[in-house]
Amino acid sequence: MDWFEKVAGREGVEEALRKARAYGDGRQDVLRPLQEVEIDHWTVNLRTILTRVGIWPKLTRNSRRRLEKVRMTLGRQSAGGHTAFSRWSSPAPPASKARSA
Repeated sequence: MDWFEKVAGREGVEEALRKARAYGDGRQDVLRPLQEVEIDHWTVNLRTILTRVGIWPKLTRNSRRRLEKVRMTLGRQSAGGHTAFSRWSSPAPPASKARSA
């Protein structure tokens, strides 16, 4: 459950909106390069991406089997109006190792 949902459940939606609201224009005055940097990362299965763009059904059974467990970490970094995207991929651990960890 994310932060907003917790506050809304405990204190009400109006209070959650008040606490989540930006102060001023929501941005600080940036005086130096890299003074303000935003970074977001999220992990997703490669199958999810390939399904959404219509590629998954076109793959062979062998290709699907090999790609089934590949997870990707996607990232976005933004500084001074410039944005960079990155990705890392790695196969998921075998089921036997995942259970023992």
